[in-house]
Amino acid sequence: MAYLHQIYGFVTLLLTTIPLMLTQYIYSLRAREKQALLQNVINLVRVIEAKDKYTAGHSMRVAEYAEKVARKLRLSEFEIELLKNAAYLHDIGKIRTDLSILKKPKKLKLDEWDQIKEHPTIGFEIISDMAIPKSVGLAILYHHEKYDGSGYPGKLEKDKIPLFARILCVVDSFDAMVTTREYKKTFTMEEAAQELRKEAGTHFDPQITNIFCKILEKEYNVIGAYKPEEITAGEEIIKNVNINRDMLENFKGETWKKIISLRKKKRK
Repeated sequence: MAYLHQIYGFVTLLLTTIPLMLTQYIYSLRAREKQALLQNVINLVRVIEAKDKYTAGHSMRVAEYAEKVARKLRLSEFEIELLKNAAYLHDIGKIRTDLSILKKPKKLKLDEWDQIKEHPTIGFEIISDMAIPKSVGLAILYHHEKYDGSGYPGKLEKDKIPLFARILCVVDSFDAMVTTREYKKTFTMEEAAQELRKEAGTHFDPQITNIFCKILEKEYNVIGAYKPEEITAGEEIIKNVNINRDMLENFKGETWKKIISLRKKKRK
């Protein structure tokens, strides 16, 4: 009987671990071509951000914060890489949003705000064309959901919101609060951390909020406000990205056509 239990345990282990191993293996087989396309999109996002000194580097900072939270949660390296990709791309849907709205120096009108709220869905549609793991797309789609169910686009709540999206919600909101904007108050890191704690359980996942606030205290000292570097049209970031015309031409495949079609729909 003990022998049968050992055999059963071994078979159970195989059935639970092999699917994950196969998923990772299949993903790695296409890793090069996927990574090439993904890197082109990430580069494009960085260049778009670099056009505005206030948003320059936003996705990179969100990815940095998200990775630190993920490591505290003891996610696997595979999961961390997926989360970072989601962080880099979480705002790609804003490519459809009118630049005048994104850079508007005062409070948005209702119809303008409605357009802003479309960006997670648009981002999800763009990523869906890239055959990237579903967890990345869902993180992009749901990163503006709130823990109490009052967010958008799906009004999901608590654990119904994917983990990656809950992480991005916290760190994305923090970076937005401490980044200078003409139309809103700029929080110091301490003020932003206090705001996160205040909204834990309503806007933010309380566990993730607690983990991130501890990271801020230990690794960032929670002192002073974040001040974006004074760069002209993001020249420094563009230089670091090493983007060129050839890369942009290579990018103009199905994903580029999808983006263009979305922008055309917006203008109609």
